[in-house]
Amino acid sequence: DPENQLRAPSLPIEIAPNGVLTPPSDVHAVAWWKRSAQPGATSGQTLITGHTVHTGGGVMNQLGDLRPGSLIQIRTPRGTVDYRATKVFVYTKAQVAAHAEELFSQDRKDARLVLVTCTGWTGHDYTSNIIVFADQLGVRAKPGNAA
Repeated sequence: DPENQLRAPSLPIEIAPNGVLTPPSDVHAVAWWKRSAQPGATSGQTLITGHTVHTGGGVMNQLGDLRPGSLIQIRTPRGTVDYRATKVFVYTKAQVAAHAEELFSQDRKDARLVLVTCTGWTGHDYTSNIIVFADQLGVRAKPGNAA
């Protein structure tokens, strides 16, 4: 469905000293946490985050519309990495902190994509996060690139 396509540049980011992973200031870009697995890695978790804007226009405003089974594709210099969404859920900020190991650990034998954005706008701030888990299906190499 073209309306559910998220096309955005990806910027590398780091966790701030306060432990918060803040998306890039550009609400039209997504961020890859550079201590997470690169898209297409054979193990670990690839963590990508982006903004939701309560008035509209944030790159991840539609993230909560994904359903288990949805196809997610990430284009890399090596080729396109395909993922299949397995779980779409909401955690409060406290739940994210309590489940940080599950969400951010790189100790996975299988590759997984984790997409995160904010939700629960109160008029002042966001109280929760939408999180999507997706299993890697494979990497389709660009023509001319060795697989």
